[in-house]
Amino acid sequence: MDHDVVYKEHILPLAQPSSSYVMTILICQNTLIRNGISHILAGTQFVISEEALDHASEVPVLCLIHEDQATDELAPTVERLKAQWPSARVVLLTDHMDPIAMAQALRAGVAGLCSTAMNREVLIKAFELVMLGETFIPAALGLALLAQQNTRVQAGFGVAGASTPANDFAS
Repeated sequence: MDHDVVYKEHILPLAQPSSSYVMTILICQNTLIRNGISHILAGTQFVISEEALDHASEVPVLCLIHEDQATDELAPTVERLKAQWPSARVVLLTDHMDPIAMAQALRAGVAGLCSTAMNREVLIKAFELVMLGETFIPAALGLALLAQQNTRVQAGFGVAGASTPANDFAS
């Protein structure tokens, strides 16, 4: 056995974006929050677009919806965004994360749930995960959803385990 052989391993980054930026559509009525999110995303691959661009099909699209809490308007808004940009990923930015409302948001097609209290680095990593095709749910919300489901099962409102696939987070 020759011990003088040097092994070189070529390590690739976890993800290589197909384009240099992600067109980011921000749906927010609050000017202060709009400006804050724009400031947070400055210098990242997430470029806020003030208008719908025709070449959006050529670049990845991230739609950020800021809501104080999930409302009945969320599902139609997600549907409209998906109709305009079928491959878009949608993230809900919210101040309050009620487990029931957040489960409804996931069923509506939201790919990420982010609290407005998240720090910059975590928020950007959450957006990156969503753009890689993952669903982002903060650990605290995931635990709250599990606790809520366990409470329902113990109260006799549901059937444990077998009826819900393990990867069906919206349920």
